[in-house]
Amino acid sequence: MDTEYHVVRNTFRASNGGGHMTNGIGLSAKELSDTIVSVRTRDLRTIFRESLTAKGQVLPQTLDHWRYL
Repeated sequence: MDTEYHVVRNTFRASNGGGHMTNGIGLSAKELSDTIVSVRTRDLRTIFRESLTAKGQVLPQTLDHWRYL
């Protein structure tokens, strides 16, 4: 409980989209604002797309680990 760590959130969650941070865990708007360490100008989708583009051809492979119970 005493460990501090950073969590990446998208802009929707960081701005309390869905109310999970205020209604769900009880942070005030001020506390929520204080949790933001840094803001990137590029969104996660752009960073992911650029990463894939830099790799060139991507050959997806099935994991075959899905099961229906």
